Order: sequence, then structure tokens, then C-alpha cells
Amino acid sequence: MNTIRHGTITDLIEISDMLHWSENPVTSWDNAISILKSLTGAKLAPTYLLDLSKTRLVLLRDKQAHLLPAGFETMPAWMHVRPPWINEREWPVSARSLIGSQAWEIFPQRFRDWFSESGIVLPLCADGRHLGAVLLTFDDQYDMDEEQARFFATTGRILGQFVYAWQTRERNREIGALVERRRMGDELHADISQDLAALGLALETLDIDAQECDCSGLDEDIIRLKTMLQEAQQGLRSLMLGLRRDANMIDGNFIDVVRERLNALAQRTDVQTALNVTGNRQNSIPLAIASPLARVLRESLNNILLHANAHRVDVTLDCSATRIVMQVIDDGVGFDVQAIEGARLGLQIMKERVDQIHGQFRVSSAAGQGTTVFVSVPLLYEEGLTR
Repeated sequence: MNTIRHGTITDLIEISDMLHWSENPVTSWDNAISILKSLTGAKLAPTYLLDLSKTRLVLLRDKQAHLLPAGFETMPAWMHVRPPWINEREWPVSARSLIGSQAWEIFPQRFRDWFSESGIVLPLCADGRHLGAVLLTFDDQYDMDEEQARFFATTGRILGQFVYAWQTRERNREIGALVERRRMGDELHADISQDLAALGLALETLDIDAQECDCSGLDEDIIRLKTMLQEAQQGLRSLMLGLRRDANMIDGNFIDVVRERLNALAQRTDVQTALNVTGNRQNSIPLAIASPLARVLRESLNNILLHANAHRVDVTLDCSATRIVMQVIDDGVGFDVQAIEGARLGLQIMKERVDQIHGQFRVSSAAGQGTTVFVSVPLLYEEGLTR
């Protein structure tokens, strides 16, 4: 009869380190489970996680999922999440110790065939929460002594903390995306209302000139209307593109979004663009901060396209451990900031966006000297979301 090799502190550290080896959580999980299988000699180690309703265990789609028999993509929680498989000690349980009991006999025969009497349930726990389990199966019969059980229990807590952090990040991203879509909908409505109001005033002017038979005035009115309509259409198109891109940012990287938008501006116009990124947190900007920054960037580029007559746009990003600083700089015609402050809805929206994430917003410009949009956001805001 074989015995599982005793795990050591070094083994636990290796598993913990592997969980943070890759930015992709599934890859990190695969690597950590591979180490666990190698240490224990397990044939299979599928992971099942509780769904949000706590009624089903769902198989994690890792690289070994295809090795399980068909029909075990999900399992009812009531059958598995129960004593003695789940216990207050958060302790692993061997199927062999429960052969003949109700806890074993309640399982379908197909499950008992592949899990077998040698199987061990390694619960995944975090701060008293049961999140699921890793099911270890072996070709031979194994006995689990107290020292081995202690190693498995510690491993389960390490894995459980990773799963909990993983799920929390995903939920925060989803919540952030929903809030972002609601904000964008409000702003889209505000922008459309502003454009329609301006068009309405222009039509009233056209009507007055028509009644007075002022042909020269009519020509000017028509030209002005056409220009306003083109700008409204262009702005709406940009808003809709931004809406789709921001809504999809949950699956993307903020730096890639910035680069994509600058490339799109360069392709659509003769404007030269450049992106300069510094700092050590370029790939981990939280969605709650990335989405408002993306909206500020979109509004800034839209303003440049419509009003600046610029030849070059530079975007700088400094992504430090405590703060994200973004600057959008153009060499366009510029404007008197004090003269139009409060008159342009786009600037108000950008400022409100930054205020919502406790950041600083500033616009610097002067006639003939281009424009700089400056945004600085503390990353401590992210902690406030997750407490």
C-alpha cells in the first residue's frame, strides 16, 4: 500500500508562489494544481467551485477538465457540501474513511466509480467561507495520516484565499462595468440633448430669416446647420464607439485601450499621435479607475478632433504604485479656459468623472498654444471599493 509523500513548508511556498506567477488566474491555478498533483501522486485533481446561488458546484475549466467523464461539468451542492465532507476544521476527508456511510452511498454510482474509494476531498476555504473543493483521485489506495491531512488543509486555505481574491476582483470588475454603462448612458443622453437644443436654436434663426426673405442670411443659416449636424453626427458616432469600447473594457487592458484609440485617431485623420507609459503598475489598473480615465481620454480626443485643428497629440501615463497620472497634450489652436468654463458640457463631464474617483482634473490652454488635459487619481480609491 502506498503512502502520500508528506508535504513541507517549502512545498507550500512553491504552491503559493505559483499562484502569482502569471497574470492569468486560470494559468496560475493550473500550475499550482500541477505542483499539488506532482507532490501527492494524484491522478486527477479537478476543481469545483460553488456558484453564486450556492446550489451547484461548477467544474473549473482548467487543462484537466476534459479528462473527467461526461456529465460532471456541474454537481448539486446539497450532495457534496455537507458534513463530513465539509467540516468546521476545514479538514480534508478521505472517501475510504466513509465507505458504507450515507455520505458516501448518496453519491451516484458513476461519481463513485471515477472518484473511487481512494479519493480525497480538499476543501477550499477563505475566512470561514467554503468556496468549493479540489477532488484528488489516485490509481492506488492511499491512507492519509494526520500530518498529511494538515498539509492538505493548509494547501486548501492557500488555494481558497486565491480563489476568494480572484472572485472578488471579477465581481468588482462586473459591478464597475455596470456602473460605467449607467454613467455613459446618462452622458450620452446629455450630449444628445445639448446637440438637439443647439440645432433647435439654429432652426429658429433659419425660420426668422425665411420669413424676412433674407437670402444671404438663409445661406449662412444652412451652412451653419450643416456644420452643426456633421459635428453632432461625428460626436454621436464617437460616443457610441466609446460606449461599446468602455463596456468591453472588462476584458481588456487600459494601456491597450489608450493605444487603440490613438491609433484610430491617427488612421482617421492626419494627426500624429504618441503614447509614453512609465511606472510599475501598467497591467493592473482597476476597472473602477480605468473606465473613467478612458472616458476622459475619449472626450479629450473628441474635442481635439472637433475643435483643436491639431497636428499632434501626445498621451503620457505614469502608473505608479499609489497614483495614476494621465496627460493628453495637443498642439492645436487652444482656447481661453476661463471664457468657456462651464459652457462646454464635455469639460463638465470629464471633471465630474474624475471627482467621482477622488482625483484631480485640470485643463491648461491658451489661444494658439494648444491644450493639456491633466488627470491624477489615487489608487487608494480601489481599496475603498473592496472593503
